[in-house]
Amino acid sequence: MREPTLTVYIHKGEKYVAECLEIDAVSQGDTVDEAIKNIKEAVSLYFD
Repeated sequence: MREPTLTVYIHKGEKYVAECLEIDAVSQGDTVDEAIKNIKEAVSLYFD
C-alpha cells in the first residue's frame, strides 16, 4: 500500500501547533520537532 502525501501547517503561538487539514488532525509541542513528532503519531493513529 502506498503511503499518502499530506500537508502539515505549523503555527507558532504559546506552543507550536501542527495541523493536517486533509484528515482534520491537530497536535502541538514545545518545539517544532516535538510538534512534528506528535502530528506524525496522530496521523499514524488516524490510518490504523
